[in-house]
Amino acid sequence: MRTALLSALCLSIPVAACSSRGDRRADSSAGAVDTSRSMTASATAPNAVLRSVAGSWEMMARPTSGRDSTPTRVRLNATGDTTGWTMVLGGQTVALHVRVSGDTIMTESDPYSSVRRSGVTVRTTGTHVLEGDRLVGTTIAHYVVKGADSVRVFRTEARRGQ
Repeated sequence: MRTALLSALCLSIPVAACSSRGDRRADSSAGAVDTSRSMTASATAPNAVLRSVAGSWEMMARPTSGRDSTPTRVRLNATGDTTGWTMVLGGQTVALHVRVSGDTIMTESDPYSSVRRSGVTVRTTGTHVLEGDRLVGTTIAHYVVKGADSVRVFRTEARRGQ
């Protein structure tokens, strides 16, 4: 019993010494990392990606499967930030909501009247990257129909508009 009590007392002294208030302050600042530089770099990276694609793009969206392989022509209007992006197709202008992750631009459209399926509402989600002078990616069209969700996948390629 005495040995156990003495062992417990001996072990508690170093633990108490390690957890003094002064040591906690020293420990917390010793492991601190200056993130101001890395946070600034990561905050400007999406803006740099968006600035590099700002302008008008002539896009072709080709179905990846199915009998109908006719491409859909789209004019993509990109800005240097995440606001004001639109696509024009079939005489209608559709707003796009934009996010950036690394060098990938992700878009999501507002619902609009499909130019491929008459009388059907569609919304699209897409991912795009700049490869040289082309903006390439994949777009998924989600058609609003009765029953199960109906989707179509498109491979997209765009070149700067004239």
